[in-house]
Amino acid sequence: MGLLGAVLRLKSGASSPILMRNRPRVSAILHRLIQDGHRKLQVMIDFDYTISRYSRGGVPCDSSYQVVEASPLMPNGFRKQTLSLRQRYLPLFENQSIPEDIRQELMQTWLRQSHDLMRQYHVSRKDIPLMVKLSSAALRSDVPEFLTLAQEKKVPVIVFSAGLATVAREILRANGCLLDNLTIVGNDLLVDSHGLVTGVRRPIVDGINKSRLLASSHADYFKRDDHEERCNVVVLGDSTGDAHVTDTMRNTKAVLKVGFFVQNAVDSPSLLDQYQDEFDIVILDRESFSVVKELLRLILSLAQPRKTN
Repeated sequence: MGLLGAVLRLKSGASSPILMRNRPRVSAILHRLIQDGHRKLQVMIDFDYTISRYSRGGVPCDSSYQVVEASPLMPNGFRKQTLSLRQRYLPLFENQSIPEDIRQELMQTWLRQSHDLMRQYHVSRKDIPLMVKLSSAALRSDVPEFLTLAQEKKVPVIVFSAGLATVAREILRANGCLLDNLTIVGNDLLVDSHGLVTGVRRPIVDGINKSRLLASSHADYFKRDDHEERCNVVVLGDSTGDAHVTDTMRNTKAVLKVGFFVQNAVDSPSLLDQYQDEFDIVILDRESFSVVKELLRLILSLAQPRKTN
């Protein structure tokens, strides 16, 4: 029970249990991560509601898109129209009874319309830092410490997101977390010569295609000399699609998948069951990163450097 016992003792709060369906598998992966050490390791993290908080004290927090869409800097007409789009499309996207290709088509339509409204209402790139400051978006507690741990051991971290990467960078920057080992992939805002938003860089990343696009559009990242040999991966996400981010990567050996379940477990037992099928470890927590921080600390502290002849 050694390693698993250590993992089970990691607590982010009394009401935040850690679930593991296949404990022998988790134990085997942890042993491999520790055996191979930090030079073989990389971390891949979703942004919205994984790095960022889902809620604070029970009050929902803004996502990266909502930082702009709900900003008091924007006119009422803009806020009303973007909220109407969210209320229309989000329930459809989250409806698992709708075929995936239809849900993705709906998501793409929603995002295109949202980007069009940003263009029509002249969202300014220079306003993004203030929008972040005025929003309820926030990092989970212990995210800065987690990222610092990775940086100290030169472990690369790639943040993959279907949200606004431009906003994600500003949130991380505002918290002193835009570190040199960090790469952020998502929907980057495009601006004209006046700094006004004209759209986002194509292709548009959504919650379904982001894993595939990460591998195809950032192939050079994974082929870099310092990353190509990093065959072990810790994946962190809050949706079941995040668990598949390494599916198209070559040469992976040990992949530890950790999922944050931010829904109500009592109201969504079948969804929680699905999360336990997809993720090696499921954490029921909306605000804290302390479990994965201590998990990374455990892996790095027990890792033994390989001896060279």
